[in-house]
Amino acid sequence: MYTHRVITVASGLSVCAAIACGSDDGDETAGTDATTDTTLENQPSVPPDMPEVEPGSLPVSETGICNNLLRATDIPLGVSVAAISDACPSQRRGAAPLPSTTVAHVRREAPGKYCVTGQLETGWAIFLVSFDHINDIPARPFHAPLDAAALGITQFRFTIESPPSTGLQVSPANVIGDQCPASSTQCIQAGFYVLDEAGLPVTITSAGTYTQRFADLRPGPGVPATLTLDTTRFAGFEFQLNPNPGAFDFCVSDVQLLDDAGNAVSEPG
Repeated sequence: MYTHRVITVASGLSVCAAIACGSDDGDETAGTDATTDTTLENQPSVPPDMPEVEPGSLPVSETGICNNLLRATDIPLGVSVAAISDACPSQRRGAAPLPSTTVAHVRREAPGKYCVTGQLETGWAIFLVSFDHINDIPARPFHAPLDAAALGITQFRFTIESPPSTGLQVSPANVIGDQCPASSTQCIQAGFYVLDEAGLPVTITSAGTYTQRFADLRPGPGVPATLTLDTTRFAGFEFQLNPNPGAFDFCVSDVQLLDDAGNAVSEPG
């Protein structure tokens, strides 16, 4: 079961991004009466069977295309990183690619540095940095989002190397509900951006280090203007590729959650 949401990138193209909410073999709780205590001390640890690879190597992948889901314990407070696309809308282990020419591989280049290589001609691709547990293997009945507000986190920083030729947008996201049963219609709300003067998401086309404040984020095209990012239920970041760059190979590193003074927050409390 996947959760779908429409993302409108700066070009005006809308794509349907899908995040796995439960595996297809029934390992996700379908009811709504399970425990949903998501306090920091009760959050589940990173599952031991999630791949963690040495710098420069690729994760284990049964298909060679999908299942690029890596632990991200070298990102402060991070849980996992993954690439999703129209070919691989879920990163549950065992998924097979859908009919598409899109390819997106994730590799760990160095501690805290992850690179995404692939080809994007007609579909869509997104690199995810997760601070919640939506992609835990095995699936859990609740997501345990990060309470960034309680930690005094008000902004974030990241470094981009070799961005795709058509650029990309960065969209933080929050968890809609602690649980994501199979009957859920939506698990994650993304679509918050720093907007340009035309009201479109700012596109990153140059390498460099970028810092953005949560207070500067606004709903992008296709997102209700009344919505705001809920930092008490922080899910992570989406690095959304603009359409049709062809071949791409970009890297994201130095992902930091910052307090109001610009200090990195690396411990839960």
